[in-house]
Amino acid sequence: MREEFTAVDAMTEVNLFEPDRIDEELENGRIEIALLLTATTAEAILRDELIQHLEIPRRAFDEICGDKTLGWYVSKCNEKKIIDQQYRDSFDSLVKKRGKLVHDLGYLDQLDKNDDEVEKVRSTIVDCYNWFDSRRQDS
Repeated sequence: MREEFTAVDAMTEVNLFEPDRIDEELENGRIEIALLLTATTAEAILRDELIQHLEIPRRAFDEICGDKTLGWYVSKCNEKKIIDQQYRDSFDSLVKKRGKLVHDLGYLDQLDKNDDEVEKVRSTIVDCYNWFDSRRQDS
């Protein structure tokens, strides 16, 4: 049986940076949700940073680049020196860890059982979070 949903069911308010939500997920031990929120936030912010850096209209960027991946945005932002040097390893780690979470079914178990991996993910999230916050304060 197929359930039907309306557009209203799918509507949600999205802020580019929701530090309280990421903090809440970390505090509640939901590292996988915090990782996904951080990756989604990174993708949105890096996309906007590229658009501003290239000084092109959003519509033109969409027509030229289309939808890209988090890895592509991180790579381009590193290339353009949008991401500060001290945060680049953390963003590269974010790309890898998000990819593992999404594509490797065993990674959830690893996060449940491996405190060292959880700490690495937490450190990556906090570093990216700090970069988001620094960009927000600069604007």
